[in-house]
Amino acid sequence: MSFQTDTKAGRELAFLAAEFGTAAEAEQTALEAFACGETRPLHLLAQKAVAGGRSADGVRYYRHAVAVMERRRRLRSTQSGLVDLRSSLQGLADSISPDRLPMPPGETWALRELVALLDVIEGEQAGDSELRGAADAGNRWALEKLIRRLHKRGAGRDGEALLLGKAAEGELWALWSLAHRARHDGSVNRAAARSLLEGAAAAGIAQAYAAMVEDAEDAGLTEEADQWALRAAAGDYTQPLWNTIRRREKTGRFDAAERLAWHASTSLGTSVVRQLAAKRSAEAALPLLWRAHEAGMPWAPGMLAMRLEAAGEHRQAESLARIAADSGDREPLEDLAQKRARDDPGGSWRALLANGLTAQGTTALPW
Repeated sequence: MSFQTDTKAGRELAFLAAEFGTAAEAEQTALEAFACGETRPLHLLAQKAVAGGRSADGVRYYRHAVAVMERRRRLRSTQSGLVDLRSSLQGLADSISPDRLPMPPGETWALRELVALLDVIEGEQAGDSELRGAADAGNRWALEKLIRRLHKRGAGRDGEALLLGKAAEGELWALWSLAHRARHDGSVNRAAARSLLEGAAAAGIAQAYAAMVEDAEDAGLTEEADQWALRAAAGDYTQPLWNTIRRREKTGRFDAAERLAWHASTSLGTSVVRQLAAKRSAEAALPLLWRAHEAGMPWAPGMLAMRLEAAGEHRQAESLARIAADSGDREPLEDLAQKRARDDPGGSWRALLANGLTAQGTTALPW
């Protein structure tokens, strides 16, 4: 039995083989299904082997799944931009719930099951060894899991030594864990804590950039906060940028928020300015929209037309809507036509709605 591309059919085939086929067929189809992304047949096969007293087969199946998942993880880890470690870490001695670990549970079940099985049949040292091997290969979930196990067993010094060693090797989760802990530990020298945080940022950890922005903003160092937010955004991590803009708007520092948005537009394009204008009230948005229009931002005439129309500046609104239409954005002019068609003695707006525009921006003749 075999299949190539239909993963749903492969899953069903694996279930049929497990129910009615030979042991070899059940294993082969489960492995093929797993290779195509269908994890359940292999998972069930491993669980069935363990329940039937065939622990060695269970270990083999789980190790196969771990090997495949680790290859996929390593491929993903080569992506560009800042690395989001996901976990909002607390102190290492704290109990961190499993859903806060740096990898989603769906990507760790095989390793979790394998470690639990090894703990039972070979002892906790065997489980530790499996986690250490994965951690050495760059699996952050395995590293944190191992450190937690060591702390739970009263081997906190071993866990601390492991963490420090991994940080020295440049392992990102370890770097961030040390920096995060130092940042929130009042007994740690502030210069030393900042140095750790800067090191984590230099290594490309997104959370470190967010922390640097927050610390600078809290200290009133606006320009420094701007620079860290812009550096984060340049690494495809825009959350600190938007958090900073929103914080400034919320506290009434509109000029500072706008200045940051304009700085961001030089490297990120005009979308930041556009989103800022869209979130503002009509009156507050007008100066920003006029500046965007003067800067030649192509979306500005249409947005400006809608805001001016709402403010009663009908002639300016129409002029800008036609400019937008000339640039290919016809929606503002069509919206104006919809609103004005009810009071249209000359019928020009109704004609525009009925016939559309020519390439020159004038109302087309009836068909």
